[in-house]
Amino acid sequence: MAQNKIGNTIVILSDTINSIGYSYYLMIPAFFCNLIAIIIVYVYQHADYTQRKEQQRPTEDAPKDVMMY
Repeated sequence: MAQNKIGNTIVILSDTINSIGYSYYLMIPAFFCNLIAIIIVYVYQHADYTQRKEQQRPTEDAPKDVMMY
């Protein structure tokens, strides 16, 4: 028991338990699912951006003869 004296009144705290409910444990998989979703979106956008950049400049890999005509 914890006792605290405030003025003339004595406050007694009993049966105080800090417990973590099920909702806290459901936040952990939800956090990791969101993190995985963010990583998937980032990788997809990066691949799309890279593919678009390669399509914009296709002459870099072409031989010099083809570029002249």
